[in-house]
Amino acid sequence: MNRIPEVETRRQNIYVLGRVWDACANMERYIQYGFTPTERHSLFAENDWGQFIPQDFEYLRSVLTSSCSANSEDKTEDCPFTANHGRTLLVILHDDTLDVVNNVEEESAGSERFSSVINFSNFLLHVLRLVSRGPANTECVPLDDKQLIDQFELRVMQQADPVAAVQRFTYALLKTKYLFDQFIIKREFADGKDAWSLKRLHWYSKDSVSCINKFDDNNGGFRGINRRILMLLSEFHVSTPNFVYKHWLNGALRYLFDNFNPENPIRADAYLGYLECQAQRFVFQRFLAPGESVSYYQMIYGDLSILPQIVVNEQWREMVQSKLCYGHIENNFVFKLPELPFVGERAWQR
Repeated sequence: MNRIPEVETRRQNIYVLGRVWDACANMERYIQYGFTPTERHSLFAENDWGQFIPQDFEYLRSVLTSSCSANSEDKTEDCPFTANHGRTLLVILHDDTLDVVNNVEEESAGSERFSSVINFSNFLLHVLRLVSRGPANTECVPLDDKQLIDQFELRVMQQADPVAAVQRFTYALLKTKYLFDQFIIKREFADGKDAWSLKRLHWYSKDSVSCINKFDDNNGGFRGINRRILMLLSEFHVSTPNFVYKHWLNGALRYLFDNFNPENPIRADAYLGYLECQAQRFVFQRFLAPGESVSYYQMIYGDLSILPQIVVNEQWREMVQSKLCYGHIENNFVFKLPELPFVGERAWQR
């Protein structure tokens, strides 16, 4: 951003980067709460807060700097970009408190109620992989935050146009965090209990905002599609609980990022179908592969039509049994899949 020659434009760009970064940094908080109520109406649809309106970085700059200027004129708050506040991307990345959530007063449905399946530094690498993906025969961005700064140096700061690369990443960060909050499970703590939830933020009035099921209103039972998606996502997570190398999450985010269209919302059945197919690929093309296993990156970003075909015969069954023996199990997800009645039967029949 420091390479932008015009001073005011440079300050505005740095300000937008900082605002988006700070809004996304708290993984337990819904992204809408990172902005003022006025900004939420512009970014996530007026009297709704559940849609995603920005088309690009310039839209973000228009909304956030306009809001800041209005607040500054009203003396309601200082405007960081006019006060020459804000930090560049590399300065932010070198901050030792990257994953430390500031203890600020939250609104209802705030971060004290939810827990995320991933921390912010590793989430950044998922976003970076989405916007700088390479050929399917490479691993591109490793999903390990020990390489965070090196990867940003390589794939953002050393690009031919680093300003455009930072702008592209900033927009993708906001979009991906919105999709994460809408379509990925959180651990919810309420009424002295905790459980997995798949919920979205919904605006009813200026005095009433709450979290409701993403896809349906069926809060109980196991047949509602919201519950079915939740169960599959939770099985993915408990089989890979670490923050690093969460390939299942990268696959889900890739699908959401590439298929999201405000005018044609992602359907619950299509999302569930993708997750079921991803589960089957992970099990049969990797964990129980008869020969050389397929890389996660190829299964997520590559051409699925060229993946090795599974030939189910007696030799294949014997091989599967050998890989299910103690000491040979690559991932316990192979035992989780049959537990899901809507996935297991179809998958294991193969």
